[in-house]
Amino acid sequence: MTVFDTLSEEQKTVVYEKEGLCAIRAGPGSGKTYCVSARFIRKLQNWTEKYSGIAVISFTNVAWKEIEDNISDHFGYGVKSPHFLGTIDSFINNFIVTPFGHLIMECSKSPKFVGAPYSSWGWTLGEGWEKYKQYFAAVSVDMDNKIYPVERYGLEFDDSYFKHQDSEKIQNLKRVKESFWKEGYVTQADANYIAWKILTSYPEITKALVLRFPELIIDEAQDTSKIQMTILEVLINTGNLQNLMLIGDPDQSIFEWNAAKPDLFINKFREWEENSFILSNNRRSTQKICEFTHPLSTLEKIPTSTLKLPETVSEIEPKIIGYENKDYTKISQKFIEECKATDFISLDSSVILCRSKNLINQINGECESSSYYPDEGKKFHRNLDTKLKDLVYGKYLYDNNNMFEAYRYALMAYIKDIEKIPVCSHQDIRNYFEKNNYTSTLTIITEILQNLPETNMTFSDWIDKAEPITKKYGMKIKYSNIRSDERHEYSKVTANPISNVFPLPQAQDKYDGIELSTIHKAKGKTFDAVLLILKESTVDYNNKYSTMLENMNKEDTDKRVKCVREEELRNIYVAITRPKYFLKIAVPKNDLAIWKEYLKNTLPNNQLSLDAFF
Repeated sequence: MTVFDTLSEEQKTVVYEKEGLCAIRAGPGSGKTYCVSARFIRKLQNWTEKYSGIAVISFTNVAWKEIEDNISDHFGYGVKSPHFLGTIDSFINNFIVTPFGHLIMECSKSPKFVGAPYSSWGWTLGEGWEKYKQYFAAVSVDMDNKIYPVERYGLEFDDSYFKHQDSEKIQNLKRVKESFWKEGYVTQADANYIAWKILTSYPEITKALVLRFPELIIDEAQDTSKIQMTILEVLINTGNLQNLMLIGDPDQSIFEWNAAKPDLFINKFREWEENSFILSNNRRSTQKICEFTHPLSTLEKIPTSTLKLPETVSEIEPKIIGYENKDYTKISQKFIEECKATDFISLDSSVILCRSKNLINQINGECESSSYYPDEGKKFHRNLDTKLKDLVYGKYLYDNNNMFEAYRYALMAYIKDIEKIPVCSHQDIRNYFEKNNYTSTLTIITEILQNLPETNMTFSDWIDKAEPITKKYGMKIKYSNIRSDERHEYSKVTANPISNVFPLPQAQDKYDGIELSTIHKAKGKTFDAVLLILKESTVDYNNKYSTMLENMNKEDTDKRVKCVREEELRNIYVAITRPKYFLKIAVPKNDLAIWKEYLKNTLPNNQLSLDAFF
């Protein structure tokens, strides 16, 4: 059986018929990624060009790796040149910024990517504008050449400062950007801006890129940012792009915090309406779940479930329960008992979903984790060179049995010290191992991690005890890269316990045999059963999910549509569209009346007694 044999008629339209510019709205469980895989395979089978290819781009590693698995299953091998399969970041980096970034950055070498997710960024305080060097990875530049915050942790000024682009602070940040660009440093947020500048400033490069990839498929296109969509439009405007398919679901856009703009996808769907299409059938969930979840989508028609149930299985009504006193453990145990009571729900294929890791920690019986950058720790993260920070964190992870990340951080600290570099990228690690033996280096890292003092103390005490140990391996950590006039501030910062500054290792992902996950990590996945636990919101009144549900009960259609498009409700929508058979939602008891009113006004024809859901 091939990937084509199980395609529905809807899916065949996407795989075989759509060419040119088109946008595909793919609802939950509609087989979006499977369609992308089948379309890619069909194209590859008939591709004859040697020097130009198809680029299939997604926004997550999970999505493109699933496509690659389907490609490998079909051909027996993965995607090969001249084609490309990967994230939009890797596409922009490999084909635009790395070869041509120097034209905009005015550097004499290929750009070096720093900051998340490549390496930590740290720079000691200087004087005047140079003291802003610590913020290089925390801000970036938009298409209006305005500085904006990428991450707010560690920033000493709030969003109001970015409204005054002529202020001294903002001008200093711009100067920092230009200074480090000339040295060849670039962040991922910068890469989008630099790629856009390259393509708009050098049309011959744009034309060459389109000739290299005359066909693009953009998966999870609802997560496109403004600047990324503009880059696509620049490619379209060359007139040489043969096919561009955007495929996604704006109702499942939950990355607006990371600059995603689902309205951009909606606009393209309307602009290309004659050639656009909706995948509405749901292969994942029962019809009862489809009907229950539909009001939180912007699609007009209720999806038709094509899920094949076992002969002895009857559909289960979704359930909503109220809780008091944050009794999350009791709720979880009851859910597990309900799953075990069936003969078709597997605990290994079920999940408890939460909005935050803190709630996962509480279910595991732990206290709420501290933020990675609490107020007392900001100066530690901001002022100290990252070598020391990485070494302490590596040992902290080692003490908490997170070995892979422990070795990674300790290795970066070691290479930074030995090579005398302020940041350590993937390329720096590769360069180091080209000159040094891999096994002997890891032996040194193992010895360092084993011999360093445990991290159950303050930074200053730990550094005092660690210094003679690191000295044996040629590393300098005490007061390294710290000016004498900064040492007083440094001493105040290092008086903090290590556990107050660094986050707890990632919470266990199991509770009594069932997976625990955040909603963001569960996106794109399918489970037999889902328990969604919603806490009472602590944000302002208008941004509470319960307030949005109340507004959806009103007759104002525009207000209802606006609510559905709020990211807070989209998070709930993503969570409740994951299960095959059983959906349960636990909400604060005070919110039950809101849910009852919401269901009364939104379920199709009010055909069921509300008691069935509670």
